[in-house]
Amino acid sequence: MDVGASLRLFNGPRNLCRRVGQTVQHSGYCARIGMAPTAMGAMLLACQGQTRRRRVLSMPALTRQLQHLHVVCLPAAQAHLDWLHTMGCTTLQSLARLPRAGLRQRTSPELLAQLDAAYGKTTFTPDWYRAPDTFQALCHLDFHTSQTHALMAVASELLGQLCGWLQVRQHLAASMQFFLHHEKGRHACPPTCLTLGLSTPSRYVADFLPVLDQHLRALPLPAPVISIQLRNVQTQPEGDSTGHLFPDRLQQRQQENQLLDLLRARLGRHSIMQPQAQASHLPEYANYWVEAGSSRSRSSGSSGSSGSHNLGSLDDPNRSRANFNSPTNSQNPVRYPFWMLDTPVPLTTHNHRPVYQGYALQLLEGPHRIESGWWHDGQVKQRDYFVAIDPRHCRYWVYRERGTDNPHWFLHGLFA
Repeated sequence: MDVGASLRLFNGPRNLCRRVGQTVQHSGYCARIGMAPTAMGAMLLACQGQTRRRRVLSMPALTRQLQHLHVVCLPAAQAHLDWLHTMGCTTLQSLARLPRAGLRQRTSPELLAQLDAAYGKTTFTPDWYRAPDTFQALCHLDFHTSQTHALMAVASELLGQLCGWLQVRQHLAASMQFFLHHEKGRHACPPTCLTLGLSTPSRYVADFLPVLDQHLRALPLPAPVISIQLRNVQTQPEGDSTGHLFPDRLQQRQQENQLLDLLRARLGRHSIMQPQAQASHLPEYANYWVEAGSSRSRSSGSSGSSGSHNLGSLDDPNRSRANFNSPTNSQNPVRYPFWMLDTPVPLTTHNHRPVYQGYALQLLEGPHRIESGWWHDGQVKQRDYFVAIDPRHCRYWVYRERGTDNPHWFLHGLFA
């Protein structure tokens, strides 16, 4: 890597080498780092094992360091080692003293090019690293374990490799699968699959670890784990977040999604639900429950199914004015209660007033008339809704049936 412009940013070569070494180690690799004014010189210092000094910052120091390196360190000299040893040419210093015309004729032009690049006489351009199109990684454990903290340590290393791959390709990961392999042989069992998904795609390890930890704590293992494999990564190109008008709102939404992911991993996938509105005049059909963060909850204008759990309509004045007609005061929007009952409760009457828990209710607002619902069950619902209050100052949402000879009263909701 060309790090000449980054030395001041990372407070010198020692700090930079330490940072690079930590990153490589977290990615699951072992490496020796060399630093020199030339790329070929840095590579030769990193590959050699004669001395522990692998960092030089000036050309005179690099020249002195290269003089005593064995000729085997030069990649292009590998095919000519026998011929070079017969002449007593064992170091780069002795190789540089040979006549160039005869050396080119008896070896290869590539050997001279590498030698000149090491001493800074020519420029050596390494090949750029190209990340693979798909990612998969496997880590074998040195021991058999079922402990969550041990599995997390190995999985975090795999996630570090994945995030490095995502950063190179400028992609984000939305979901992936961990395969926990068990003992082979007579007692072999299929690997345990753990699917990890995020509501907000990311390429940072810190975003995956809390959710993964919750999944591993709740994952039953039939046998100890001997290796972990990460594959089937679903990615998408990283978008430009600088074009958002309100970046703080975007960050808040990401934090909310992270909280939902944690709750979903701890309580179960179908334990976190959210209401979804649908076009219906009837309060019991105006909303239904969907899984939080699902594609149905993110889509707009989706209609509910017959098997969905119904939720009372939310307090949306604009929608209420469009859906309801009030014979007494059409300018006032309908006030919906805080809590909708799953099934309306029949009420008795006293002096033509509804009675609930022994208290006669006083009607405050209404009626708000609804005549709809024939497409749900084939029957038209005709109701007049009222906001009522009892002597304890508790407010209720009640309605009276219409279109029958003996209309009944029902309690349909409670106000906070």
